[in-house]
Amino acid sequence: MWTILDQSAYTPDRSVAVQQIFSTLYQHRGNGMREQALVPVLQELLSPQEVAELLSHLVQRGSLERRGAHLFLSTTVLDEAERGQIHSNIPDATTYRVIDAESNREVGTIAGMFEQVFLLGSSVWQVLTVKYPIIRAKRYRGPADPAVFKRHPQAGKYEHLLPPARRRQG
Repeated sequence: MWTILDQSAYTPDRSVAVQQIFSTLYQHRGNGMREQALVPVLQELLSPQEVAELLSHLVQRGSLERRGAHLFLSTTVLDEAERGQIHSNIPDATTYRVIDAESNREVGTIAGMFEQVFLLGSSVWQVLTVKYPIIRAKRYRGPADPAVFKRHPQAGKYEHLLPPARRRQG
């Protein structure tokens, strides 16, 4: 008797590029790196143009900072790195209850990685505290990314940090 294994077509997980950028910049956190120095690190996943697009996107969203000709991790990502949280691309399946700090009522749940400001239930929320399994948050005025409810089975931990046009569909 034969067992048929999953026969879905393999597609590279581009979110690995985000993790590799974070990990490489963490190794060079003192002096940062020039953008062009990251191209060879990512050449198996992205073209030089896609690397430039991704780096620009990560700078724009505040995950990276440009200082002169060099790129550095933002304080938030550097803090995650210090806690050992950037060295893997395996998604976090942890679910958190989101509590409105003003009313003390639960407004929903989110899973996986989340930003300091996120969209949940047509409202934008800013994280005040995180103590598993509770996120205390307050309403926020301004733009935000949608909270993650479930991930595509092949999507890595940093899928949500890719430019929207580069994310997996489904």
